[in-house]
Amino acid sequence: MAKLDPGLQQLFASSPPADASYDVSVRADGVKEYGVIIRSSSPQDLRDAGVQVGSAFGDVITARVSVDELRRVVSLSTVRAVEQGNRSEIH
Repeated sequence: MAKLDPGLQQLFASSPPADASYDVSVRADGVKEYGVIIRSSSPQDLRDAGVQVGSAFGDVITARVSVDELRRVVSLSTVRAVEQGNRSEIH
């Protein structure tokens, strides 16, 4: 889990923080998904691991992942880091 930023590491704590701390949404099947920024040399490795890639520019890849998918992401050798995505709000 060393590849995760501190905010994402908290998702694996015994009492994770409130959803307001994250860019989170709920899928049709009820599973929570989190907006993340992944540093990786291979978007295809993420797709092969079942991750829905949003966009990719160089080694910066956006995605929305469940906690289980996040575990798979950090296990990939081509992934260097995973950061919490920013939550945007229209004012």
